[in-house]
Amino acid sequence: GGQSLKTAFELELLALQPTLDTRVHPDDTGRQHGLWNHTAETRMVILGTWFMTRGIELAAAEAHHLQIDEGRRTVSWLLPVSKTDWAAADTTRSHGCCCRRSESVTRACPEETHPMCPFHTAKQYLIELAQQKGNRALTSEAHTPLFPSHKGEFLGKDDVMDIIRRVLGRAGIPTTATDQFGKTKQLFAQHSLRVAGAQFLARKQIDLYVIQVLGRWGSRAVERYVQDAPLARLPSLAQQVLPPLWVPHVNN
Repeated sequence: GGQSLKTAFELELLALQPTLDTRVHPDDTGRQHGLWNHTAETRMVILGTWFMTRGIELAAAEAHHLQIDEGRRTVSWLLPVSKTDWAAADTTRSHGCCCRRSESVTRACPEETHPMCPFHTAKQYLIELAQQKGNRALTSEAHTPLFPSHKGEFLGKDDVMDIIRRVLGRAGIPTTATDQFGKTKQLFAQHSLRVAGAQFLARKQIDLYVIQVLGRWGSRAVERYVQDAPLARLPSLAQQVLPPLWVPHVNN
């Protein structure tokens, strides 16, 4: 129902994960429908949240849809403009690097890379994808899945949801809840990355129209996703509306 689609998570929590497992998992791990390691799976979720993708869009994305511009330090993703035609990648959305750069970046003194930077997340992911599948996999002729299974196949939408829940679980985010009848239910559905991305930007006070365009919403439906975002600023609300009072010093 509609309530499950509103379930989201705080993107910032993914930056607080401990050192991730970067080993390649063999097929006999029982995770044939996941990516090659935990880091790759986390990067998929970070990118999906920045670009506010649907689960089915992650499953259908091809490697050449994600492009890096080193000069401009941007990442662009060719995405469907319509939710009813998720296989048609016909519109582009872009994000830039958010990392701190010094006047002179050298090997001895590299730039300070933000763990949530969309540009560097995409860049490193594509480097590792090419290492796993070969450089040709990034070309349009190859039609390689952007997020391939261990066998190099396109993931199903349920496989994508399993990956998302694993990533969130490793970050300490509860992925299930018990309903009033004592049954366990999943908290995250196909639109959860869209909701999380929209709420993340709304918490950072990005204009609603910008969020709507970035997320490819053709209607005002995004408003119901971000309606609670202002609540994140409530703890500091009293400090904003009331001037500080002078407190006399009392000698003990």
